[in-house]
Amino acid sequence: MNTLVRFIDFNPSKHVEPFFFNILSNNGVFLKEHELISPTNLAGSYYHECFVRGIVKTLNCLQDLISEYGEKNLYDDEKQNQIYNKVLEKHPFENSQNLPIKILMLHVLDHKLV
Repeated sequence: MNTLVRFIDFNPSKHVEPFFFNILSNNGVFLKEHELISPTNLAGSYYHECFVRGIVKTLNCLQDLISEYGEKNLYDDEKQNQIYNKVLEKHPFENSQNLPIKILMLHVLDHKLV
């Protein structure tokens, strides 16, 4: 008997964290749940973890992920743009873009304090 494996297809405009959990899990192997979030991920979110791991580097990368989702679900360009804008409303890009810089600064400060 074959086992059917189902994956839930989360809409990123409604379920940002589960959507980025799927992106994260598709881009790495994790044996334990605590391995999903890097110690340097100060936000503790899957969205930010995608930036920390370099899966998403720019707004274009983010838009590409949303476009892939939209094309898979047969959404037109207008609907894809609406989803993209809703994701940015929930997680402004400037916070995510500066996250690696904040992480680097904290590491430098940690070493100076020691």
